Amino acid sequence: MSIRRHCLLQFRPIFLTQNVPPFSSSFSSYSSSSKHPPSRRGRQAVRRLLKLLPLPENSPNPQLSDAIITLRTSPESLTSVAIAALISAVGDPLLSFNFYRFLRCSASTASIPFSPDAAVYSSLLGTQLLSRSPHLPRIRFYLSEAKRLGVSFSPAALCSLISPLLPDRLNIVILFLQELLRTLGPASGFSAGTAAVFVKNGLTGGPMEPLLQLKQSAWCW
Repeated sequence: MSIRRHCLLQFRPIFLTQNVPPFSSSFSSYSSSSKHPPSRRGRQAVRRLLKLLPLPENSPNPQLSDAIITLRTSPESLTSVAIAALISAVGDPLLSFNFYRFLRCSASTASIPFSPDAAVYSSLLGTQLLSRSPHLPRIRFYLSEAKRLGVSFSPAALCSLISPLLPDRLNIVILFLQELLRTLGPASGFSAGTAAVFVKNGLTGGPMEPLLQLKQSAWCW
């Protein structure tokens, strides 16, 4: 039995995979074309973000304060740094997903081209992976978007994503690494540094077996 099937059978409740349409139909409507203006959920996401975030003058983080001001006045002109700061500050996976869709659909009227970098996708992936029930289709979507835009993850960025999940959520890490390799291939940042994170968390011997199998099957190693 493959690692992926074993993990899904044992931990099926962890990933919400049921009744999910294919990506081509699920996300094709969220075009950056002017024919597809920001959705109602996207606009609601901006309003909810503003409710959850502190007032700019009350934020101890100057970078976050500037991002909140821009979100209030001109959300379509947010930079990647500001987007990542907002997503990380709220940490809500569904809200972050709708916010991303809003930004993607607003690209046609944005004063700054919407070109999210690895920091944005790391924030989006982090909110999913750390949630109580990570949503695998959204994780796949973010990885597909990163591939479409030519975004790659450094080994350090990848390690920062999986470190908070170890050792208790090993199965989520294995599934995430499989999706990463499947979608991004040699540009994934999947390297020997990943094994170091496992060892650092005391995952040697038996717990290392899934990673070793991934290493053997990953043509990018």
